[in-house]
Amino acid sequence: MKEVFLIIIGFALGIASFFVLVTHIHQISDIINTISIFVNIGIGVFVAYFVQNKLTNNRYVKEYHINLITNISNDYEAFLKDIRNGNLNRKEIQREFKYFSMRFIALDNILKTYLRNSSQNLQLLNRNMSQIVTGSGDFNNTVTNSKVKLLFRTLNDMNSKHNELTDLITNNVITINSK
Repeated sequence: MKEVFLIIIGFALGIASFFVLVTHIHQISDIINTISIFVNIGIGVFVAYFVQNKLTNNRYVKEYHINLITNISNDYEAFLKDIRNGNLNRKEIQREFKYFSMRFIALDNILKTYLRNSSQNLQLLNRNMSQIVTGSGDFNNTVTNSKVKLLFRTLNDMNSKHNELTDLITNNVITINSK
């Protein structure tokens, strides 16, 4: 809205200046001044509209990717909290790891395309987290429909892997913001 208002003001001033000059054109220098006014108006319109639009669109793309990362990260943290609190059974945990596997693969692909960086490993960290949880004795010794209670050692390994994932996510957000 602000850009449109500035364009209208610039255009109105340009037209007013043109009419003042046209009524007083007597020499070549007046014609050159008139042309320079139109060139200046054109530059102003270009800067106000096209450059500002590009910057705004760029920011929207960044915000979209950051929000996507944030949403997945928040969902994953809630999932890990449910595991830590023993709120899920074996089937639920395995199903959620598969679900996050698909989300992290898609996110890795988006980040590879957007950041032009082939070293995204969010899915690898998710797979490692899955192996820590589903490979633990506490998980495997739990009856299928019972809630899984992980031991302290498994929780520590899980927290360590979660810190790696959080660091990678934070680095991706910083990289997106610096583009």
